[in-house]
Amino acid sequence: MKRSTIIVLALGVTLALILSALIGWGVFLFERERRAAIALGDAEKAFDKKDFDRAITLLSRALELQPLPARRALAYYERAQVESEKSKYDDAIRDYTEAIRLRLPGINAYWGRGWAYQCKSEWDKALKDYARVLRRDRSVGQVYFNRGLIFLEQKKWRRARNDFSEAIRCDPNNATAFLNRAKAHLELNNLDGALASADSAISLEPAWTEAYALRAKIHRLRNELESARVDEQLASHLSAPQSTPSGTADDILGSARFALFAGRYDEAIELCNKALRMNLSSALAPGALTTRASAYASLGDLDRALRDYGEALKLYPQQTTAWLGRGNTYARKNEREKAIADYSEAIRLNPSLSEAWCNRGIVYAAEKKNDQALADLNEAIRLNPKFAEAYARRATVLLRMKRTDEALKDAQAAVALLPENSEVYDVRALVHIARGEFAEAPADLERALQLDVKHRPSLLNHVAWFYATCPADSVRDGKKAVLLAEDACAKSQWKNAAAIDTLAAAYAEAGDFNQAVKFQEQALSFPESSAESRAGMQKRLALYQKHLPYREEPQS
Repeated sequence: MKRSTIIVLALGVTLALILSALIGWGVFLFERERRAAIALGDAEKAFDKKDFDRAITLLSRALELQPLPARRALAYYERAQVESEKSKYDDAIRDYTEAIRLRLPGINAYWGRGWAYQCKSEWDKALKDYARVLRRDRSVGQVYFNRGLIFLEQKKWRRARNDFSEAIRCDPNNATAFLNRAKAHLELNNLDGALASADSAISLEPAWTEAYALRAKIHRLRNELESARVDEQLASHLSAPQSTPSGTADDILGSARFALFAGRYDEAIELCNKALRMNLSSALAPGALTTRASAYASLGDLDRALRDYGEALKLYPQQTTAWLGRGNTYARKNEREKAIADYSEAIRLNPSLSEAWCNRGIVYAAEKKNDQALADLNEAIRLNPKFAEAYARRATVLLRMKRTDEALKDAQAAVALLPENSEVYDVRALVHIARGEFAEAPADLERALQLDVKHRPSLLNHVAWFYATCPADSVRDGKKAVLLAEDACAKSQWKNAAAIDTLAAAYAEAGDFNQAVKFQEQALSFPESSAESRAGMQKRLALYQKHLPYREEPQS
């Protein structure tokens, strides 16, 4: 056989082998993609049937086949959806992130990841993802609504109001958006806007207890007492939740979480009760208990909240939200050692949880452990440079440590971040007073009073004390101090010794020493007052008996 013929035959064989290999590889790829597609299709059917465990198994099987990037991105996205439904938010975030890395088309992966972050109370990360969604599509009303809920949590009332307005633009029938916008208007002291939004919520949901209760509150603030009484009567007759889902436990728990975020706490508890009566799986029960605990805590039922947080942690000790929530509840009960222990565990599980660092710092500050408080608040601010409450709390710690320049800087930062919040102005006023800048304090105190829709007795008492006892003659105002102190006493039901002590100082500044002596003696009648505070009251009583007012001594 000729050499040329041999070469031709060899080339032909080689080409045939290459072609055969390519065909084989193509068949392999086709079969792999076909199997992955079948697994994805079956997973979607399982998801529709709420069989989430099977859906996860099928999607994981599809991913093990290593399909092409487009199909792999879809599998990660769909698995993240299922994981989010099962409250496995860390797993969901991981899978959404993979879908994004693989360039899943559209906005849904960012939207889903934002919700998972929101459920973990990682607000900043959720906000970043929601911003990405809205840059691409400004018609996604649910994302505006979700972001508005975060802004309500952060007390960013204007931003919350604006986002709920956008949610309403996208869906004019969203009654919950109207009600939450009413809450934001109320915090901004815009009673007309609050009333209009509450009216809209009721027109869409004519039997909504919470809407009538909120509108009654607005009417009272507007001094429309008859309208307030009518709404209060309607609310009392509409005690049942407006809608109770009748689907699977997952559906009910999703509605419960939504009710919790929306501030409908009684509804959230009832939905959790219904879900828990369905003998939930070990994967769902901790989330139901934590949601119910959070609702109880929001309603002030702290013992029930602690019980549910404890049960949730027995079932799932890695649940950071439960550790944080229980820590907050212990802090409200002044059980500080327990609160610190729970915050510490939350931090161990999630070292980037700025809220846990901040709250532990607040408890350390209450314990007068200034160095530990400062370290925790520093870390909270490092993790979240826009954490207004952390700046305000750090300002008070720095003030106690006589670092007034740094305290003022932090107070300014808190005001810049939360300009519609009364507490940050109160803190800045404290700093000005400590620095001897008495002429700067009244503007902040008056702004705090203006923004304090809830009329906190503690704020009224603080402002009254300042006007009654300020060392600067040009600032003191006895008449104003008496009015504010009387309001503080009334709102605390005349059961607060400090408020009555302030009223005595106010009357002394106003020149009515008989009243000053009377109320100082009343303040001294509270046996629970500390020895230190009683000594100060005795000192002031002696002054009033000599017809002398009390003056705060300027701090050095």
